[in-house]
Amino acid sequence: VGAGRYRPLHCEFVDFLARPEYEARFARASAVVSHAGIGTIATALKAGKPIMVMPRKKAHGELVDDHQALTAERFAALGHVLAFSSRAEFEAGMRRLPGFVPAPRHAKAEGIARAIGTLLNQLC
Repeated sequence: VGAGRYRPLHCEFVDFLARPEYEARFARASAVVSHAGIGTIATALKAGKPIMVMPRKKAHGELVDDHQALTAERFAALGHVLAFSSRAEFEAGMRRLPGFVPAPRHAKAEGIARAIGTLLNQLC
């Protein structure tokens, strides 16, 4: 749960996990419920884990902007994640999560490298 003040009432939690313990728990998980961080989403997709995400929000002082909302929206539109932003959406998502199979993600490394190259050429 990190350094925040919130403490879940109905599930096990820890403030922080060392990387090996995080990876072990992730491997054992049948599904993942997380913030909409790209690292967690990518890890879940690579492992084939169903994932449900809620974006952290600038309005709550959790981030400097709302980039996670855009990430969640895009990955949900592609069928990679279930996204929620309210209690009702969370409850509906939890009912769907056990049968949710994330669409496979195909990273386009060549296109990304080309775009970075173009940007660097423009800057030089």
